[in-house]
Amino acid sequence: MSVKKYEIGDTIIDCKPLVHTIVNNKKRKVCDNCFVSITGQQQMIYECSGCHHMFYCSADCLTLDRRCHQLECHIYEPYYSPYLEEYMLRLMLRLYLMVINDKDMSLQDKCYEIYNGKVRRFNDMETHLDLISRDNNRMKIFDYLCDNFVYYAKEFSFILSRNLLFTLYCRYLINHFKIIDHKVNSCEIIGSGLYMKASVLNHSCRPNSAVTYCGSRLILKAIEKIAIGEDITINYCDLEVRVEMRNKHLLKYLYFECFCPKCLSGDQYIDFDVFNKIKYLLKQESRQELPNWLVLNVLTDIFIKLYHQIYNKYHPNLITTLIIILSHKLRNKCENIKHLNDCISETRHRIELIFGTKHAIYRQFIECLEEKHVFHL
Repeated sequence: MSVKKYEIGDTIIDCKPLVHTIVNNKKRKVCDNCFVSITGQQQMIYECSGCHHMFYCSADCLTLDRRCHQLECHIYEPYYSPYLEEYMLRLMLRLYLMVINDKDMSLQDKCYEIYNGKVRRFNDMETHLDLISRDNNRMKIFDYLCDNFVYYAKEFSFILSRNLLFTLYCRYLINHFKIIDHKVNSCEIIGSGLYMKASVLNHSCRPNSAVTYCGSRLILKAIEKIAIGEDITINYCDLEVRVEMRNKHLLKYLYFECFCPKCLSGDQYIDFDVFNKIKYLLKQESRQELPNWLVLNVLTDIFIKLYHQIYNKYHPNLITTLIIILSHKLRNKCENIKHLNDCISETRHRIELIFGTKHAIYRQFIECLEEKHVFHL
């Protein structure tokens, strides 16, 4: 429960990951520590001089990541195979090595103050050991993981405890966050990480807060006014599907069903058939070389009304969709000027509250106003 009030746009959590890795296709493209781009305008890439498989945007990032990387560097140096391109395996290797080398328990005993004023330790994170041990698909993945670790332990002389590895594997499955590069056209996954302060957050299909990222930093913003004593929630699953599909996902991967007011109502205010039909028609019409602007305007206005039934008006997904809608309206030279100005003003306001003016989303918004880019659903 929250111990303070939050206004829309207030930052509730701003934290770095305890452990994280980038996805395969981002290697050499983003910094292995802070996840900022190291391509394009970047003049220099700092490479680990030991294994030559870690790449950083600055000497500071190289130094900051050394505490974790020095435990794995000797493995990467002589042995680097396609198996280690799998980011979950890389994260598990890094996490396991951190734990078995945690002689003074500084990792496992460290207290992290969370939003409700309480403290959280590494071992407080949920595992669902029994449930995962009965999940055949996840146990097959664990067996594959364990086979790799047997080789690493033998080849690079560290003790392998299957029980410890399984506990860490379960802790990862239940608590990890996919680190997102927020863009207008897509939310691209660039990595995965464990965040101690954010791991305590509960799920709702009508959340009052939302996660954004600045590189590898997780930033939790209030998207509704939050009162003292109110639980702070985020969404764990895709909200653009029916309650049955949402709960199927939650049961399969996180072992619970959602009983938030939205789910209990059976999505009675949302017609997903109409929503999906309008979304399809909008996508088709917007990609025409010469769109029918009258049809497109009607579709965009209907779509946004339906979208507001699914998402809170300050949810990041709705904000990025607003930019796409705005780009359609800007292409229509016959659009009502007052309506267009209201749309621009409202979109700018939401971006500034949730993302800020230094985020890539804001730059894409400005490019949209300058008509440098046309965005599509």
